[in-house]
Amino acid sequence: MYRDYLVSLGSNVGKREDHLTQAVKHLSHMPGTRVREVSSVYETNPMELLDQPQFLNAVVRLESSANPYAMLQSLLEIEQAMGRVRTVRYGPRVIDLDILLCGETVIVDPPELMIPHEHLVKRAFVLVPLEELVPEAVHPLTGQTIHALCSTVDGRDGVRRACALGFWG
Repeated sequence: MYRDYLVSLGSNVGKREDHLTQAVKHLSHMPGTRVREVSSVYETNPMELLDQPQFLNAVVRLESSANPYAMLQSLLEIEQAMGRVRTVRYGPRVIDLDILLCGETVIVDPPELMIPHEHLVKRAFVLVPLEELVPEAVHPLTGQTIHALCSTVDGRDGVRRACALGFWG
């Protein structure tokens, strides 16, 4: 059984665009997984911990045979392989990968896994690129489309389209 995943990517350390491209390459090489689409890249201000560099963010649409827990483990392994070290919560990072949605799946298993992502509806830096890929997708808990959520989220004006990712295949 294949599942449709929407995964956010973020980086605010070093060569941010290169880190996003490298993350997509890693995702494209996961067994049983195919990258279907990649959003534009958006530059955004940091949230929570404000004294850090700006982020580049994007969303990737994947088709994968992995179950959500296996997908989470793969994302954590990619982060580790790319040099992510978790020291300060919401702090600077080489790469951050999060499962946003997995079709209509709802998993509430904190702190290990929350699908849809627990902060999805409050984060413009995720909703804007997500809307680019799947505007009519429905959030399984709110019943609202991504377009509707994006149109009312605070901070949308702070999400600026930066570029498209280069070749990643």
